[in-house]
Amino acid sequence: MRSSTARLRYLALGMVILIPGVASAGSDDKNWEAEVGTVVSHRDNFFFRADDQAIPPPSATLTTIYANGEVELDAGKSRWTLGGEAAGSFTNDIDEADYQTVGFEVEYKRHKTRGSIGLAYLPNRIFSEEADGVFFDLTGLELGIRRDLKPGMWLGLEYGRDDWSFDPSESDRDAISDEISVALRVPLGPRVGVRVFALTGQKDANAPDYDWDGYGYGLALEWNPSERISLFARAKARERDYENAPVVDNNFERSDTIVDGLLNLQFRIGKVWGLRLMGRHRNGESTRVDRNYDASEAGFALFFAL
Repeated sequence: MRSSTARLRYLALGMVILIPGVASAGSDDKNWEAEVGTVVSHRDNFFFRADDQAIPPPSATLTTIYANGEVELDAGKSRWTLGGEAAGSFTNDIDEADYQTVGFEVEYKRHKTRGSIGLAYLPNRIFSEEADGVFFDLTGLELGIRRDLKPGMWLGLEYGRDDWSFDPSESDRDAISDEISVALRVPLGPRVGVRVFALTGQKDANAPDYDWDGYGYGLALEWNPSERISLFARAKARERDYENAPVVDNNFERSDTIVDGLLNLQFRIGKVWGLRLMGRHRNGESTRVDRNYDASEAGFALFFAL
């Protein structure tokens, strides 16, 4: 399933590896699938601190337990797909850094066109370790439409809105962020394809210090050399400008460039078991020197698909 929470884990948490859905191992007429699994990953620079700080940034090893599933409903010439996902991540390395997510999605497909709506919620997520910790709740909405152009080739448009709600003491950070993206998938062969995508977005916060406008672009590769092996790789770059920050604020005339690279390699073991190896690196360059950083994550997942 194309989980709505996967998008939130990427946009809001930054370094969490995306976990794509897995086709069920059942018969062709099976109208449902489900997956449960465990992810173990190590994330350095947990809060994206500047590289040149005297005190090394904290890192953490996280264990994530997740479950997702979907069911398809045939309605003649159309098809409905209902999906859901829940996950919990736990670590002993950073106090109060445990978090949970839950998400739901509905997709409607007719002929070569499909539309979807997804909702996800991430409560009480730690944002930074300042003082006794800064926490926020995140609610995300995603709308999408996709048109199949020919076998293996499609054009898609998505709109996403995230609602950031911080601790009352940090209410200036409360914000709404919006993003519109367009993607084109082109097949390079029966088992390989590329996606090119572009996006534009903005964040409107209670305090203008945290407002930004931005855009981005990227390229992704999908390769399935066999029925049991698949690879997904993606490179993405984003630009952000803080044009509303007042002169007295640290974000005045701030401009950021954020580059992400992600690799996900999956192996199927037997009919229902599988293993994923995952890695990611992010580089942030900013005109505000204390916002220049590098961060990375590596891990593996063991899953069971029904």
